[in-house]
Amino acid sequence: MSDLPGALKPGQLAAVITAAGRSSRMGSLKALLNWRGRTLLAHQVHTLLPCYQVVVVLGFSADILWPHVPQAPNVEVVLNPDFDRGRSSSLLAAAWALQPEVEAVLLVAVDQPLREEVIEALCAGFGPEALAAVPVYDGRRGHPVLLRSSLIPALRHVDTEPEGLRTLLRRLGPAVQEIPVTYPDVSWDLNSPADYARLI
Repeated sequence: MSDLPGALKPGQLAAVITAAGRSSRMGSLKALLNWRGRTLLAHQVHTLLPCYQVVVVLGFSADILWPHVPQAPNVEVVLNPDFDRGRSSSLLAAAWALQPEVEAVLLVAVDQPLREEVIEALCAGFGPEALAAVPVYDGRRGHPVLLRSSLIPALRHVDTEPEGLRTLLRRLGPAVQEIPVTYPDVSWDLNSPADYARLI
């Protein structure tokens, strides 16, 4: 990641990967799809290994997915028994596991493939006044979302919001920094077999 003065460094970040859903539209577990020679779950974790902490939230079929989580000292698995309540319940479960030392938190869905260059751009461009940052391609906001650690308490109540994370970002208003990137995959979601076939 960037060595620019003031830029966030990997050791200052926590990352949350939500992988607790049923993958009902896909018809099979999205986390186990092949992505660049690995399962999608393993790809996400490996991309985030430079972070200080990586929290993987499992729920549906956790016993099947857990063996596919790469083992490393900074990787932790959290179980979400309320996964049917949606992604916000997984963010809530992860929020209580986050270490107080981190400066910021990356929020990643397992079905939104990561690119290291996008994480670098978010870290390098995250201004001191910003409370959150999102990559933007062609005028459209994408993923992952980067949150200042001061928002961890808000994450611990995110499942009470009508739209969860979206509501939180709307409330932040101009404190959400949009960082332009040149990668269209920041808006990719692998929701269905057609999405997967098109994107690979």
